Amino acid sequence: IYETLISSNALCRQKLFNLLSSTHNIEKHFIENIYYECIQLQIQINHANRQINQYRNLLQIEHIQINDQQPTNDYLKLLAYLLTSQLTSLSGMMQQTDK
Repeated sequence: IYETLISSNALCRQKLFNLLSSTHNIEKHFIENIYYECIQLQIQINHANRQINQYRNLLQIEHIQINDQQPTNDYLKLLAYLLTSQLTSLSGMMQQTDK
């Protein structure tokens, strides 16, 4: 669940960034909805972090090194999406400058 929250939050932040960096006229209400979604996901992530830390303390578990774990499918999908999004954005910018 935690990794899904992290992935969803990153996608939402990227969507908001893309909207704000766009030159198109976008409705304020639409941007506010995306921003609200990002805030709600961050709140859920913070809550999940607190829960994880409480359970670790109760069970006296040392902090697990995330770097030693294999990346999850959700994480890899997120990276692929973000890279594709950035390449598409850069491609669009390059086409605009060529005209």
